[in-house]
Amino acid sequence: MKRICTASVGKRVRLFAIIVSALAVTGCSTTLPINYIPSASIRGAGPVEVGEFAYTPADQKKVDSDEFQKATGAIGYIHISQPVPELFRTALRKELVSGGYSVEKDAPVEITGDVTRFLYDWIGVVEVDFYVDVTFRLKKNGQEVLVYKASSHQKAPKTMAQDTEAVRAAISECIDQFFMEARSRKLL
Repeated sequence: MKRICTASVGKRVRLFAIIVSALAVTGCSTTLPINYIPSASIRGAGPVEVGEFAYTPADQKKVDSDEFQKATGAIGYIHISQPVPELFRTALRKELVSGGYSVEKDAPVEITGDVTRFLYDWIGVVEVDFYVDVTFRLKKNGQEVLVYKASSHQKAPKTMAQDTEAVRAAISECIDQFFMEARSRKLL
């Protein structure tokens, strides 16, 4: 019968505990690819400029410009394939073009925005939650005529493919809310 050295086993257990603790403290990082596909929810015509978008949590140095906010108690970091402001500009541009508008620099109508919440809560066992809050600003001939805060909450099963679709759906819902408000006021 072979003897097991208890000192060697104790060192291995301690080493394993140190490694697990280090991973728990530092967390893991992953990148979620997002390819925004427009939903073509509105129709219209005319030139529109898509101006700058800001990501307040990144501006406040709470997250990176390409990083989701995370729920309290979450370990690790989840990034997306591009900075959040660029994701929103691209999504809005695609929705406008899909809806029949022409996106042009120096157009008489300009849309800008501020993403104040872009939160991915992955703590749940079977599903994840996405929360998006964005304030859109619409200017006509340089004068601000509409400030509208849109919000969305999407749930998805805990799979990477479903996560990407839920993020796209949340962004799309916010853009749709803004379009509906702008259309009801005859601004777009």
